[in-house]
Amino acid sequence: MAEQVFFYGTLMTPFDRSGRRRIEQFLTYTGRGAIAGALFDLGIYPAAIPASEGRVWGEVYEMTRQDAVLQSLDEIEGFRAEDPESSLYTRIQTPVTLEDGSSVTAWTYFYNAPLGRAERIESGDYLEHLRGALDSAPVRFHPLQKRLDRPAHPLARLDKLHPAAIRDDVLVDVADARVDDASLTTSDRSPSVRRRSCSESRWSGVRVSWNFPEGDLPTDQRHKTKLWLNYRPTWVPGMTLSLLQTLDSGIPYGAANASGVDARPAVTNPGYLVPPPGTVTTYYYTARDAFTTEGQRRTDFAANYNFRIPAARGLELFAQLQVINLFDQSQLCVCGGTAFGTGAAQNAGGYNIQRIDTTTLTPVTTATLAAFNPFTTTPVQGTNWNLGPNFGKAISRFAYTTPQSMRVSLGVRF
Repeated sequence: MAEQVFFYGTLMTPFDRSGRRRIEQFLTYTGRGAIAGALFDLGIYPAAIPASEGRVWGEVYEMTRQDAVLQSLDEIEGFRAEDPESSLYTRIQTPVTLEDGSSVTAWTYFYNAPLGRAERIESGDYLEHLRGALDSAPVRFHPLQKRLDRPAHPLARLDKLHPAAIRDDVLVDVADARVDDASLTTSDRSPSVRRRSCSESRWSGVRVSWNFPEGDLPTDQRHKTKLWLNYRPTWVPGMTLSLLQTLDSGIPYGAANASGVDARPAVTNPGYLVPPPGTVTTYYYTARDAFTTEGQRRTDFAANYNFRIPAARGLELFAQLQVINLFDQSQLCVCGGTAFGTGAAQNAGGYNIQRIDTTTLTPVTTATLAAFNPFTTTPVQGTNWNLGPNFGKAISRFAYTTPQSMRVSLGVRF
């Protein structure tokens, strides 16, 4: 007989999580049921712990491919069979009483980390708890995708997301669930940032609009134009004169800092041991593309001469003179390089925003700036943050257009 699994949180039907969709084909709905336990609200997902008094309601499913389902769920829930004691959740076979009075045994994931000040859900029903919060929360609601491939049951009536997620108050790296404040949909998280045990916490409290906002990146250069002109004077056989005109627009950048804000005081810790400090929480104090470097305007000149030696079959002499930046134009374009484009990567030509100072002062880096709640307060420049004293200025000569320089080449072709 196939084994059963019990879901009581965001893996239930109405939440439509991608982690659930990956195993959907291997699940057959059995019914609604309850286990002995206590249920707590950790902010964006619930946690159940074993308890003799109390019930936790959820959904029961039969697994048609048990190994595949449990392997995927172990990854989502942070359970490691080889080290269950330090896992975020433990997996235990638990008796479940179905609504019709019958009983089955199902695998259940119980929370295995400190609960902190988490609120207990007295009803033991996470969906009922959310309905009550939705009825009283003055927030926008986002209908979830309906599942039409399964018979309707009472749990399918919940058609709104958790209010904390819709408010965009908190983004927590919980397995593969991420709320995007632009589209208000769920999408996959990279496997590299999936939740692990409490000793390897990936928890973070961030908001999309200031942690990874939309906007042009430094590689989003709007225009790059090169114009060539070649001339071969008839009175000097083998001579070619060339002009190369470069017309490039600047590249965008913003005021941000990887040590941008300490969100810990504003976020309820669901029980992780080491929430990330402000030294690893990026905050964009301006749009990504609030500033733009100067564009590059440069004219290069080249003279090439080839002379074929009549007495030596196939032997040819050649000479080339190049003048880089013929008119010695200069712009703060972060586009400078050495004459031959060699050396360290940051000095070898091309565009590199690291050639100018983009230091942004924050409450984490500067004691004189006032801390603020990143979820409720818009930081004020000069009070909560500021541009560094050299912001936007050159760090080295390579921040400017490559200065006028010459290259001479001589050789023989045969």
